[in-house]
Amino acid sequence: MVADVKGPSRDGSLGSLWFRRPPAVPITGMAPTDPPLRDSTPQAPATRLSPEEPQLLAEEALALDAWLEREQGFSLAALMGQAGARVADTARELIATRGLARVVVLVGPGNNGGDGLVAVQRLATGAGGAAALPATLWQPLPRSPQADVLAAAACGPLHPVPVLVVTHEAPALDRDTLLIDALFGVGLARPLDGAARRAVEHVRARRPVVLSVDLPSGLDGSTGEVVGGAGGLAMRADVTLTFILPKAGLIRGAGPALSGEVRVADLGVAREPVLAWLAERRRASASA
Repeated sequence: MVADVKGPSRDGSLGSLWFRRPPAVPITGMAPTDPPLRDSTPQAPATRLSPEEPQLLAEEALALDAWLEREQGFSLAALMGQAGARVADTARELIATRGLARVVVLVGPGNNGGDGLVAVQRLATGAGGAAALPATLWQPLPRSPQADVLAAAACGPLHPVPVLVVTHEAPALDRDTLLIDALFGVGLARPLDGAARRAVEHVRARRPVVLSVDLPSGLDGSTGEVVGGAGGLAMRADVTLTFILPKAGLIRGAGPALSGEVRVADLGVAREPVLAWLAERRRASASA
C-alpha cells in the first residue's frame, strides 16, 4: 500500500504525507522498502559525460518525460523511483570513497525534490540491503501537493525507520558532510530568492561535498548560465548526476564550473528510441 497521500500539512511540510505529523527534530520518519523500479529493469552504472554526448535543452527534458509516459509506458512515479535510487547509490559511493560522516538532502517543492525524497528514504532505511545511514532531510520550502503524491508513489510501501531527521532550518554543514542538492531542476524559470537563495548561500559558505540531482540548482538547463544573470545564484557541485541524456547547460556557459564531475544514469530507458524521438522533434521544430 502506498503512503497516506493527504498532501502537505498546514505549514507546508510533509507531515501528513510521510510522517503522520508535522516534522520535528528529531522524529521517527517513514521510509520505503525498495521502490517499484520499472519492470525490474537492470540498471547500467552511471557513466561520465562525454563532450560528444547528445544533450537536451530544458524544454526537451520536460517533453521527454511526457513522451516516455505517453508513448513508452513509463510512469512518472517509476522514473522518479529510478532517479532517487541512482542518487542514493551515488551518495553511498561518495560517502565511502571520500570518507564522509553524514548526509543532508536538500529538497525543493517539485519533482527534483521528489527525487531527493526517494533518495533520502532509501539511504535512511538501507534499501537494497545496504546499511541504514543517519540522514537529515532539509526542506526549506513548502512542497507541492501534486509532487508529494508522485513522490509517495515513487517511494512505495513505507515502514518506520528511526534514523531520519527532518528540518526546515539550515543544518550544520562541513567538509565531512555530503549535501544532496535536490532543490530545483530543469523547471526553474526565475532566480533563486527567499528561503531557496538562503539555502544555497548557506551551502556555498560551508563547502560540504555537493551531489546535485540532474543539474545544480539555479543553473539554466539550456544555456548553462545562472538563472537571473549577475544577480542570480546557483549551487556549486562536486558531482552532478543527470538522467537519461545530459542537459545542455552542463557543458555550456558556467555549467562546467558549477557542475563538477558529470555522470549520466539511464534510469532503465533505452537510448536509441530517445535519440530517435529527439531527432524527430528537432526536425519538426525546424520545419515549423
